[in-house]
Amino acid sequence: MSKFTHDELTVIGGAYHALLSEPWFNRNAITERELLKLLMSAFREDPVSCEELLARCAGEAERRFGRRR
Repeated sequence: MSKFTHDELTVIGGAYHALLSEPWFNRNAITERELLKLLMSAFREDPVSCEELLARCAGEAERRFGRRR
């Protein structure tokens, strides 16, 4: 497994912080780590822009890490 480049980490980090700031995100150490793993895995499968990564992962993130109502 190769390391991410600085530019790749910038894309992943942008998506990560955008999803963390969503009002539905149930923020704690475990969900934050699992979100990062989700984003890294999705990016590794198909490197895309931050916007595309958000579009690809937002639904899954909300399903897995959204606050229960």
